[in-house]
Amino acid sequence: MSPENEATLASFNSEVRPLSSLTIIPATPEQVFESQKRTHDEWGKGQTLEAHLKREANLYQYLISSEPAKFTVWVLVPRDDLQTLDFLCSCETHRHAAIASTNLADRAHDDPSPPSWSPRQVEDVTGYGIASVFTPKRFRRRGYASHMMRLLHHVLAPPSSLSFPVAYWGSPPVIPPGFGSARVSYLYSDVGRKFYASCGPGIEEDGGWIVQSAKSIIWEVDALSRALIVNLGQDSKARMQDRPWRWLDEKALGDVLGLDGVACRDELTQPRQAQRERLGAGKKPNSVCDIA
Repeated sequence: MSPENEATLASFNSEVRPLSSLTIIPATPEQVFESQKRTHDEWGKGQTLEAHLKREANLYQYLISSEPAKFTVWVLVPRDDLQTLDFLCSCETHRHAAIASTNLADRAHDDPSPPSWSPRQVEDVTGYGIASVFTPKRFRRRGYASHMMRLLHHVLAPPSSLSFPVAYWGSPPVIPPGFGSARVSYLYSDVGRKFYASCGPGIEEDGGWIVQSAKSIIWEVDALSRALIVNLGQDSKARMQDRPWRWLDEKALGDVLGLDGVACRDELTQPRQAQRERLGAGKKPNSVCDIA
């Protein structure tokens, strides 16, 4: 790089750009590659840059789809230089089907039923997982990542559901085809509890992602086997040996997840009081598993 270009880049890096001069766009292929290179120091530890890029390229090819908006890398860029490789920060979104449960009493204010007893409406909605939020060190602590996350609301959600602070941020970002219909999004934070909660759709530092405790379920195969023998009797041991355990392949896992989705939908349609009663009814001495 020539001294002139180095001086220009140094000036750009030291400049805090007005938020109104920035916007969020889907990354070009060149910007996607640049975002993959940037994350090597943070997320490619123990790998060479070449190995890291190969892994990222394989993952990208697996995730990318001809269906618009299924997987997208976003970059925060100056409005006057949309294709720059010196973008300020980046993130990814993964679209998936979701279901939402709405308390019908919230919509019918004259319904005298307590909320816990009220029927619920379940809808198929669009959801997004958000990942790989990254700002290079030279651009950190300038509010760029916060601004990108705030703008992200306005390309994922229906524009009619949010107001955009034009006086502060300029014109809203362009909503690409396939976006603008989300009802829910989620992410996992490794920067604490406050940052994403502060990234709402407006200029206030609130209204962002609601912090929830992380939950996980681990199924211990050996423990399940012992539980089946205890609950079904010793004769089940012979039956289990006749039909030994097998690992789920991708198709079988999809079938199981499909059944789980149906069960989730069925549970969400029930009033919360009925849900508790149904869960309590599962605690029978001879049941295969108890629901705590």
